[in-house]
Amino acid sequence: MKKLRMFILCAAVVGMFLATAYPAMAAYYDVCGKQVAVEGFIRQEFGFNTNSSSEYKTNQTGLQSAYMMAYLDTHLELGRSWDVRGIYRLWGDWIYAIRGDHGHFERYFESSRKNLQIDDSFDQILREFYVSYYGDKFMVRAGKQQIGWGEADGLRLMDVINPLDARREFLFYDTEGYEEARIPKWMLKTEFYTGSFGPILDTSVELYWNPGDVKETGELLPTFAEVHRAGGLFQPGLWPMGSQKQWGVWGVPQNFVPLPVQFYKKERATALKNSEYGARIKLNYWNTFITLNYWQGFQQDCVLDFGGFIIPHPAGWAGPPLNLGVPAALRMDREFKRMRVLGFTVNRELYGVGALCNQVANPVLRIEALYEFEKFFNTGNTPLPFDALVLRKYDQIRYMIGFDWSMKWKWINPGKNVFVSGQFFHQHTLKYRGGLDAPRPVPLYTWTYPKNQFYSSLLLRTEYFNERVVPSILTVYDHHCQAMWMKSKVDFKVGDHWRPQIGYLWIKRHNNHTQTIAGPGTPTISDNWKSFGIFEDRDQVWVRIQYQF
Repeated sequence: MKKLRMFILCAAVVGMFLATAYPAMAAYYDVCGKQVAVEGFIRQEFGFNTNSSSEYKTNQTGLQSAYMMAYLDTHLELGRSWDVRGIYRLWGDWIYAIRGDHGHFERYFESSRKNLQIDDSFDQILREFYVSYYGDKFMVRAGKQQIGWGEADGLRLMDVINPLDARREFLFYDTEGYEEARIPKWMLKTEFYTGSFGPILDTSVELYWNPGDVKETGELLPTFAEVHRAGGLFQPGLWPMGSQKQWGVWGVPQNFVPLPVQFYKKERATALKNSEYGARIKLNYWNTFITLNYWQGFQQDCVLDFGGFIIPHPAGWAGPPLNLGVPAALRMDREFKRMRVLGFTVNRELYGVGALCNQVANPVLRIEALYEFEKFFNTGNTPLPFDALVLRKYDQIRYMIGFDWSMKWKWINPGKNVFVSGQFFHQHTLKYRGGLDAPRPVPLYTWTYPKNQFYSSLLLRTEYFNERVVPSILTVYDHHCQAMWMKSKVDFKVGDHWRPQIGYLWIKRHNNHTQTIAGPGTPTISDNWKSFGIFEDRDQVWVRIQYQF
């Protein structure tokens, strides 16, 4: 094992030196008379958890991750109108080799090795691959790609097309991080340049179609390992073992349930009947850039539907039972429902505000807003007979108002401006019903989503020493739950190739983070399911070494 660890560490370092020694810019190669541009990077990152082991055994104190990424971006021009782009990525976590014989890590996280040690399937390595045709009045792009709508930091709003791969860092991303975490889809994208109409300038219409390529992704729900979850009435105080099959150290703590639970996936097949499609109109009106967006696809988070009881049986598993006097398992079906979203974005430079505030640059106003029709939620309602947990559909309005401003703050940086981005988010649930019909993260859970949720965020970034040292800090705050997270990092530019980074992620849970199992007088359990607090024991420091070529 020690030899394997040494080999991995040496391979990561040697691989960086084997890259080209020329400055970090695209290299061009002649292939059959065509120019191919090639660029990429090799990265090794080590993350250290700064918290002690949690009561749920879902975190790893000390070294918790050793992410490796090899990234190659190729661009082939076939002519004046045609080009092909291919992006290849190998992503893995050497922690399974480095700490594979460590007692705590091996016991609680070994089950996620297959899913997280290395993304080596063809679909994972071929990250993006598409062919584009550019005409005078239209563009067509077909292939595996990601579509980024909106520009929000810390929370996704209009960015609804591609789901996120949340297995390794969950959702603590800035805008740059979304680029690496989105799961590309096989899609057809077209854009028609429709010109100007009086005061409406530079209009275009984009159309999207995903022919049933349905992707599964992680979300703020339990880990769905296909094992029995024990807890509550029959095995009080025993939290699930080996439940990190999908997530590794970013696994979600298991919610309290009165019986063991078994989860079944009801995934959508890749088929035309599961097509997703959408459109976006872009225009410029009075120096204001506006987009009108529509998307119809599948929700990126799932709901749990009760599928019956399962009890031990000499001939195997059977259910539902008539006698509940013996331990039984609840069967939960994991379902992804259809979604329909209609929204818009606005970007406008606020001329004159800069001079009024003694600043050279003007702030840029940003607005994102959407209306989601009939979003499915779990509830606490359980009708008799006990045949299904009730799902409710609620319409939601979600919007963000923010600004970007390159400001002169000499007390922070006398030589360069400080980029400031502030955002305010509001999520409103229409025709909200409280009590047992209130929307919840999982069925029967005591905490419910409120009718109105408010978030705010602030991003600061600046540059020192001729852009060779770039510190930034992003803070996201949940006003309803009084929970927050703060991600600070410093990027370095060393020579033409090296791009090291150091950072720290701090997560604050809800102030009131306990609840009783079944009312006053019953056992008290820790309740971290409120907003970001679910990961309050995942604070980490990381060190990254990246070599660009």
